[in-house]
Amino acid sequence: MSRTSKSIMYFSFYMEITGIVMIIFPQIVLKILSIDLRADVVVRFLGMVDVFMGYYYFRAGIGGEKLRNFYQLTLHTRFAALILLVLFIVVWNVSPIVILFGLIDTGGAVWTIVSMQLDKNKKIKTDTAESEK
Repeated sequence: MSRTSKSIMYFSFYMEITGIVMIIFPQIVLKILSIDLRADVVVRFLGMVDVFMGYYYFRAGIGGEKLRNFYQLTLHTRFAALILLVLFIVVWNVSPIVILFGLIDTGGAVWTIVSMQLDKNKKIKTDTAESEK
């Protein structure tokens, strides 16, 4: 594994651990960071994270087929979002309206799966037609 790959992998550990801690123990995190729990602060922080993630997705989207593995990996988290949001509703009494975010993520994941399959079928037909020449 390259040093660059390791740096990305190790950073992912940090992100996963902090994300899990923020989900399970939000009050402790807010207290440690001396953040007054106001909805606007939380929404702005999550908005920042969303913008950064959107940047990653955008760059991957224009990266073409060389990032196909990334496209496949996004399916795991986009389907997991719906499951976790249902858990938030059931366990932590979060407003059911948040399920809309999970449905959008799931819809996007299904769109990606269908697109990948269509691209694969097109490539097979193109390769077959070229080999018959």
